[in-house]
Amino acid sequence: MYKKRNLGFTLVISAILLLSGCGNENSVTEKTPSTQINPNKVNKIENIAEIELELDTTLTKMINSDFIGNKNTNYQKASNLLSVKIINNVIKLYFDEISMTEDFVMEDFTDPLYSMAYNIAIKKKINNPKVEIYFDGRFIDDIMEEKDKEIENNFPELKRKENKLLFKTSSKKVIINSGHGRTRAGNGWGWQRDLFGGYREDIGNAEFGMILASKLKANGIIYESVRELNKNAGNGVSGLAKWKENARQYMIAHKYPKGIWQSKNDGYINNDIRSRPNFANYKQAGVLISLHTNGGHSSARGTQIYISDRNSQISESTKLAKILKKHLKSKITSKYDPNWSVEGPIQKNHGENRIANMPSVIIELGYHTNTQDRKALTSNVFRDATMEAVKDAIKEYLNIGDVLPTIRGEFDGAGSIVSPTEDNWGCNRDIAVMHPHQNTGSTVVFQWAYNKDTCTQLELFANNPIDVAIKSKAWSQVQPDQAFTVKLGSSPVTLKTTGSKWSTFAVTTLRSLPKATTITARCVEPSHKFYNANRKHIAKDLVSIVYPYYWTGTGSIISYASHINGYGKNKDIAVSSSKVNSVTSFQWATHSCKRLQLTSGGSNSSIHADIRMKGWDKPNNYFQKQCNNRLPCTLQVSGNGYYILQIATTKGAISSGQINADCI
Repeated sequence: MYKKRNLGFTLVISAILLLSGCGNENSVTEKTPSTQINPNKVNKIENIAEIELELDTTLTKMINSDFIGNKNTNYQKASNLLSVKIINNVIKLYFDEISMTEDFVMEDFTDPLYSMAYNIAIKKKINNPKVEIYFDGRFIDDIMEEKDKEIENNFPELKRKENKLLFKTSSKKVIINSGHGRTRAGNGWGWQRDLFGGYREDIGNAEFGMILASKLKANGIIYESVRELNKNAGNGVSGLAKWKENARQYMIAHKYPKGIWQSKNDGYINNDIRSRPNFANYKQAGVLISLHTNGGHSSARGTQIYISDRNSQISESTKLAKILKKHLKSKITSKYDPNWSVEGPIQKNHGENRIANMPSVIIELGYHTNTQDRKALTSNVFRDATMEAVKDAIKEYLNIGDVLPTIRGEFDGAGSIVSPTEDNWGCNRDIAVMHPHQNTGSTVVFQWAYNKDTCTQLELFANNPIDVAIKSKAWSQVQPDQAFTVKLGSSPVTLKTTGSKWSTFAVTTLRSLPKATTITARCVEPSHKFYNANRKHIAKDLVSIVYPYYWTGTGSIISYASHINGYGKNKDIAVSSSKVNSVTSFQWATHSCKRLQLTSGGSNSSIHADIRMKGWDKPNNYFQKQCNNRLPCTLQVSGNGYYILQIATTKGAISSGQINADCI
């Protein structure tokens, strides 16, 4: 171990600034730092004393210069580097006592030193180096734990969930954390990071986040952001554009609970840092992706991926980090720089990772303190390659299928599950027929009435194996709640209610059918097994009916099959919309309902509507126009059978928002 005399110099730390990529606020568990190293990965380190001396000399120069960023005259901290020791692959940095005043941001101090020590270790060919920092003999994470316990006592809902079973492994939601941003500073406003060669991390992180958001959206991946990512959102309270402001300010503006963005009175920046993982926890996300750029010596370069072993999902975080490394290395070296370095996963207990309840990683995309890396960080090619890689890694980790072109299907028919306690077609089960169409898919829709005892979920089957997209929604809504692709066949696929008593869903094939195929839907009881069938969630707006209108709903007239009068039996309502070109449908059983009247919201007002009818199992070229394209419309048949009705209205035509069907 290399030791030195106390030279009496003072380390000065400013409230804001600094060049390292990530801030720190910390929530920790009962752990102590480990120096145990996998013996298979430990290499023999030669000249340890020389490396320790180089580390000490270099870090001392950093402390005595502006390198750490102590350009603000409001100095807050003092600490001395006492010694450096290397044990196996662990580099231990020992400082004397550090007193933490209210606005002190720990990682604004530790990150530059950590980064420099790590890079020196890599250059000296120390495999898998780990850096640990101690103050007055105490490990830094244990010091921060005291602050975190105080926060958790004040806000129990923010306590990190140690039980892995409490983590929602089924969540597909991604939180984009573009670090830093314009923040309050005293009575005014300031940046969290300085300009380096014209590049400011506060701005760059948000711009990377915008690119990632657009790629996730295009691939049907659910996401939210801790910062504003819309450049047209106007100005915020800082006087600058909202997208330039930090996460804390975004959460205040959107009226999130105060405990998320003000969990302790220890300065604006500390609360901003904690607000990011707190937000992800509040949203019960499946993944937290933090985007930063790094600061260090002017020669330091490349991308680094960080994890925290105090994150309760450390194994999953490690898995995610490795997938990210694979995709980032591939994309950057193939599209931007074949010699670009991607390091990770690197263990360091950043607050953003540690506080998160879900798998969490920090991606330091490059060094804004390096001229070549700065050029990359402003390159459209580099930005697109890195965010494409992050998107691909998220898809792989969350097992989300490839994006599909718009899935379009000709409307063929409708089914009804409207009286779940009665065993009959249209009641607790029904079928709809899909037909072959040239160069496009097929679509059928169903209406479903929930029953807590007999029909809490549905099982779907097809008499021929087909690949389909299914989108579902509450009956009263225009927009779908979810959409996914899945293979239908003789094995069941389970649908759960959207939370509404009445729901509707559409089934669309991904390609043209070779032959007619029957879709069966049937009620199953609450205790019945749920069959996921390897479904892949997709963007809800990828699925549409070929008919040039937006599908908004469906209804049922199945009066013969039930002894109870009511909606779905001898009358029904289907949702329409005046905001879009809207198409809705009904299934009509004529056994005890030979005359059916269609109106706009039960009114006799005359409106233009494209009304068509066909036999329930006939191809859609059997559709016949009815009522001279006007509502109200009275339909009459003489025999018993099932018919499919299709009613289309143009934008603005139907003010009631619904189509009524009544037996008369």
